[in-house]
Amino acid sequence: MNDAIIEAARDVMGSPWVYVVLFAISAIDGFFPAVPSESLVITAGVFAAADGVPNLLFVILAASAGAFVGDHISYFIGRTAGTKVRHRIEGGKRSGAMFAWADRMLNERGGVII
Repeated sequence: MNDAIIEAARDVMGSPWVYVVLFAISAIDGFFPAVPSESLVITAGVFAAADGVPNLLFVILAASAGAFVGDHISYFIGRTAGTKVRHRIEGGKRSGAMFAWADRMLNERGGVII
């Protein structure tokens, strides 16, 4: 059973599409953290170290480029949708006070909080 799983994984890792999948999964992980890109990257790295396929340099490049793009997508979503959501939420008196308190705390103790 284990040999069949390893052979299936070896077939997948030998495909040239593995780099596209690594890029896509790493990008999605940037703004949707439930996707486990780290496991896929480590698996590809293990196969690259053991068999030489896929190419380790291309694994690193695809995963890091995907993470870079995913982080920028996340930033874009927060930058554009965040202000719209904040304006909608700040309509109430209580929520406006909460945002003001959170803003004040981040300005005073941002390093400790983060």
